[in-house]
Amino acid sequence: MKSFFKGLLFGAGLGGSLGIFFAPKKGKELQNQIDQYVVDVTDSTKTFKNHVEEFQKTVKETSELVAQTIPTVSQAIQKDIDAFQFQAEPRIKRIEEQRTILSQHVQEAKQKFASTK
Repeated sequence: MKSFFKGLLFGAGLGGSLGIFFAPKKGKELQNQIDQYVVDVTDSTKTFKNHVEEFQKTVKETSELVAQTIPTVSQAIQKDIDAFQFQAEPRIKRIEEQRTILSQHVQEAKQKFASTK
């Protein structure tokens, strides 16, 4: 057990010494770099949060606008449909009358043709 702790202490000391000796940057530089990274991540997070809040606000406003617009558009479409039906009904009647007359003419022509044979 004693040898384990001695080995652990020796390994920690040796590892720490080698880490300091072979470190690519000084401790202060690394601290500054980490600090800057944390600041950048914090700023990015705040910016992202602001964008999400703006997006949510825009979605809410759009939903409200759509909710207000749909009844007006529906009423306008219904008026257009009613107007079309009002204008189309007499035309449809005339077409039906013309179809009836044409059917009669076709029947008469068939009868004439059959009687001439």
